[in-house]
Amino acid sequence: ESLISIVVPIYNVEDYLNECIYSLINQTYKNIEIILVDDGSTDNSGNIADGLSKIDSRINVYHKNNGGLSDARNFGIEHSKGKYICFVDSDDYVKEDYVESMYTNLVQNKTKISCCGFCHLYENDVVKEINFQNIKNKFVGDEAQIYLNIIGYYNVSSCNKLFDIDLFKNIRFPVGKKSEDWFIMYLLFEKAHAIYYNSDSKYIYRQRMGSITKNSSANLDSIKAAKQVYEYFKNNENVSSYAAQSLAFAIIGVYNYELCRGVKQKDLDIFYKEFKLIRRNVIYNYLSFSRKIQLFLFANFKLLYNFVFKIFDLRRKIKYEK
Repeated sequence: ESLISIVVPIYNVEDYLNECIYSLINQTYKNIEIILVDDGSTDNSGNIADGLSKIDSRINVYHKNNGGLSDARNFGIEHSKGKYICFVDSDDYVKEDYVESMYTNLVQNKTKISCCGFCHLYENDVVKEINFQNIKNKFVGDEAQIYLNIIGYYNVSSCNKLFDIDLFKNIRFPVGKKSEDWFIMYLLFEKAHAIYYNSDSKYIYRQRMGSITKNSSANLDSIKAAKQVYEYFKNNENVSSYAAQSLAFAIIGVYNYELCRGVKQKDLDIFYKEFKLIRRNVIYNYLSFSRKIQLFLFANFKLLYNFVFKIFDLRRKIKYEK
């Protein structure tokens, strides 16, 4: 059995850290090293990490000055000893066969990346499946890139994937960016050429207001990352229309966020103009029915879209606040 490194960046997560790390300690796959990177926490997280290292010799704790999520992950990569590597965010947790299932799929299918499904856990214990169900498939070459761009498949997150460590030679997470995974995942897929995906949920992604992805400003980096991918594949006739689809939903995501903040239409139209530049190249294939409706309304009936989305957002908030 190969050694697998699990990198866990830590920053001010004292309420969640024990649950996260115990889910790693209890993995059915035992040949692991757990790398805890305390990224300058100002709460009790660093002390909790040190305490956990005393109960399991597989845990290594590093304390460093705050540099952000990407910097902490990069630090973990550089200090890892495993042949394979995966990432877990410190406010999330995983099922006990998270590592074993991905490792088995990777080895049996002779790939350098394997992926599992994940679900969202909301603060009122509502669990929502994110992936399409019952997908067990090897994706090769352009096909792997196509599904990387389609909502509902394996997503651009690094947290539901196991990687051959060699893929990270000359590739690191971009420091100071949100959507850091998005900027590099397509490059890792290019190097791997093939990936294996089992959509069974093994990763539990906690949705909380204090997390790095939840803050008071729109995530403009998501558009930048999606645009970078689109430019990379612009001349690839197999992938380009799906990269455009992904960019379209990145733009729509930021548009929705600003719409719900009450931003004026003239400012929203900055994003709408970005969408119009790629509109003709956006493909509707493989989208769920609701996503197709969303994209159609956004493309053709902007003001109606605004009205419908505000109602949808209100209903969603009421549902998850009950």
